[in-house]
Amino acid sequence: MKSSQLFNKQFQLKRNPQSGFTLIEIVISVGIIASLSLYAVNAMSNQIETRNRLQQSNGVIHSAHSAMMRLTDDLRHAFFATGNDEQAAKSNSDLIGRPMFVLNQNPRLLFMTQSYQSLIANRPESNIAYVQYVVCPDNSAPANVCRGQGDALAQTKQLVRIVDPGVKKISDDAIVDGVSQVLVNDLKELKISAWNGQDFILDWNTERSDYGRKMPKMVKIDLSVYTPDDPLRKQLREEGGSTQLPERASLKLSTIVYLMYTAGQTDLKEPKSEMSWVQ
Repeated sequence: MKSSQLFNKQFQLKRNPQSGFTLIEIVISVGIIASLSLYAVNAMSNQIETRNRLQQSNGVIHSAHSAMMRLTDDLRHAFFATGNDEQAAKSNSDLIGRPMFVLNQNPRLLFMTQSYQSLIANRPESNIAYVQYVVCPDNSAPANVCRGQGDALAQTKQLVRIVDPGVKKISDDAIVDGVSQVLVNDLKELKISAWNGQDFILDWNTERSDYGRKMPKMVKIDLSVYTPDDPLRKQLREEGGSTQLPERASLKLSTIVYLMYTAGQTDLKEPKSEMSWVQ
């Protein structure tokens, strides 16, 4: 028994406290530190990417709501002046442009509104202005951004608001000289329809006799905008190897606006005996 203890004591490995770490200990420590660092970097990258996506999504939602509010405010104060309208003469004695309310399927919406606010001090402008909403192609965006599943390359679109506070000249149902503002980028669809007393229709033109020089009493707006790409779709689009991409997610806003200036006005058509407000 004593000889065995003596043997173990003689061959027992002794470590010098001042000799430092062994090579295997250093390798294991470096591996643990590298793993923790990699985990921290991945977690931080995911947090940054998530934050950026939330900021982009919030920006899209904000621009869509702002555009809807601007459009509804202009429509709510839509103004249809006539030559004998005393209110028009008092509001703007220099009113030269003809009053109109034009809507077509392009879609393009042109009308006169009383919601204009001048941003330049001491400028001789009233609250009456021509306002035009039109959908235009966005030439600055990549052509493949809006590509959907099974669709060819599609150009992205913008919703543009054009204002002419001078209400001087209209050519081919469009504002000749106005100030443009892009309300929504990456627009998916804008659908505007006017109430004729029976249905919401996509065309309206007070310049035509069959519309009786009347504005619609209500206007329905459907606005759809694309949301930022999800990581999978973004990766597939950047690689460019797939001819088909998952359809982009979108945000849709809908509302019905009552035109206050049409109070007391009869509808273009007699209402149906049975009304249905759900379409």
